Amino acid sequence: RRRAGLWVPVVSGVLRSTSFPPTIEQEILAGALAIPDSTVVGLSAAAIERMPVGPPGRPMVAVLPGRSARVDGVRALRLSQTVPSRRWYSVRRSTTEATIVLLPRFVDDATLERCLDHCLAHRLTTVDRVRRLLDRLPAQAVSGRRILLGLLDRRSEGVGHRSGLEQRVA
Repeated sequence: RRRAGLWVPVVSGVLRSTSFPPTIEQEILAGALAIPDSTVVGLSAAAIERMPVGPPGRPMVAVLPGRSARVDGVRALRLSQTVPSRRWYSVRRSTTEATIVLLPRFVDDATLERCLDHCLAHRLTTVDRVRRLLDRLPAQAVSGRRILLGLLDRRSEGVGHRSGLEQRVA
């Protein structure tokens, strides 16, 4: 099938069918499949959630220290903390809260704010869930912690997209 052009390589060792047009999700999934026991994180996880981060570039995955993670076309991050994750197709991806907490490493403050608002508006997470994750992690493990805490404080009473009744209940 590869010689016939029905399958084409996406990243090292992972092929895709040419029956469908290529998508960002296919590339991200291929990157995670190329590195066993990895977790989709950062800009790639944000792209899956449709956060306003722009094109994610190379697939970004996290691995624990000591794991071999060199694959052409995949950006592998070695994280000392296990990233909270959930199943996504046949791999794992970081939870929405973990994605928000890791984003300050990769985006500017305005983009981080837009991503947080996107997640709250689409009810992908809550301020409390993001804050609980921040509280569980060591301070040095989260770059941009102060900025993120400030954004969460401003949104703890609700954000403008909520109805008056929702804001009163909160």
